[in-house]
Amino acid sequence: MRVKEETEARLRLYKGTGYEIYCYFMFAAPETAAKRAMDRFVEAEKRGEKAPYYDLESIFRSITNEATFDAVKSSFKYWALYNNNKGPSPNLVAQGVN
Repeated sequence: MRVKEETEARLRLYKGTGYEIYCYFMFAAPETAAKRAMDRFVEAEKRGEKAPYYDLESIFRSITNEATFDAVKSSFKYWALYNNNKGPSPNLVAQGVN
C-alpha cells in the first residue's frame, strides 16, 4: 500500500472483475518492524538455517502505508486495523463495514 494511486488502481481492477475485498491492516512502527526482522535473521543464523533477508532501508521508507490505508478503506467490504507494536499478538484498533 505504499503508493496510493497504485493501490487505488489495483482495487478498481479487482472490484471491476467482481471481487469483494476484505482488508486486515497490521501496523508496526518501522523501528519495531526493523528490530523484528533483525531478530529473525539472527535466530535463523543461530539455528544454522538460511536466514531471511529484509532490506532495512525499505522498512524505514515504508511511511505512507497508513495514509494509503486511510484513503482507500472505504473501498473494502470489511476492514480491520491492528496495532502490532507490542505483545504476543496484534490488538484490534478499529474495524468497519462498507
